[in-house]
Amino acid sequence: MIDVTRNLRPDDIAEMALRLDRARFVEAFGAPLLLVRADDAEGELLMTLADGATRGGARIEPTMGFETVSEGRRTTGSTTPRSMRPFGGAQVRVRLLRGIHVAVPLRKRADAGKAFSERISLGRARNNDIVLRHESVSKFHAWFRCDEDGGFYVGDATSHNGTYVNDELVVAGSSVLVSPGATLRFGSVEAVLVPPEILWDALHVRA
Repeated sequence: MIDVTRNLRPDDIAEMALRLDRARFVEAFGAPLLLVRADDAEGELLMTLADGATRGGARIEPTMGFETVSEGRRTTGSTTPRSMRPFGGAQVRVRLLRGIHVAVPLRKRADAGKAFSERISLGRARNNDIVLRHESVSKFHAWFRCDEDGGFYVGDATSHNGTYVNDELVVAGSSVLVSPGATLRFGSVEAVLVPPEILWDALHVRA
């Protein structure tokens, strides 16, 4: 079997997945993870993400939807949105085989400088909950929020290079529902939303 854990950072998340059973692994996170692609093994993007773990941070408080909300859909090509296609451990495993990814739980980072408790901030500046140190990412680029049913939404903070869900631009001032398996792009940094149970499955798939 090909070992895909070599392409997953930080190392302790892979170790947890192999040590814990599925239910305990899911309970340890309590939120989806953002699986961020980091092609440069020595680059600042990977190093900063791996060091700035959010796993021990607080969960965000649910909010009622007062913004314009739309479901992220692909506007060209296939008529089936990527987020609606079958998505499971096998698809995550393929991603890990193709390159290095950092697993970032969607939780507040304890030492971040952003005060609002109902959003997870993302951007190039180091006071964000999720720090993407990449030239294409704005200082405060985007945010995540969740509703009372546990659904996660992404909004764009008037970023310079845009936030995309399944190749569709997120309009500033609106938020987009993000389904498991949806591909997100912040500037040129690509990520996918992965529930913890699917990440666990990916590391236990037998090739």
